[in-house]
Amino acid sequence: MTLPDPASSSSIDDCLHRDQRRLRGERDRLRAERQRGNDVAAAAAALAQRIAASVAMRAARAASVPVLVYPQDLPVSANRDEIRRAI
Repeated sequence: MTLPDPASSSSIDDCLHRDQRRLRGERDRLRAERQRGNDVAAAAAALAQRIAASVAMRAARAASVPVLVYPQDLPVSANRDEIRRAI
């Protein structure tokens, strides 16, 4: 019987960049242990929790990025097209 793989590449791709390499390594070690016939259910569940926490942290970080809005009465805002062309 094969266990579902909560640590698929797509879910790890949604993690924080700093966590991705470590989580892929853990996933690969668990796959090797599973192929050797060892029980990895508890370790797989713990890995799935770490992945979910990293995905949630990345989503929270993305949601906290402020939207930049410049008031129209600023000279920079009034001349933004000219500035854009100059750059």
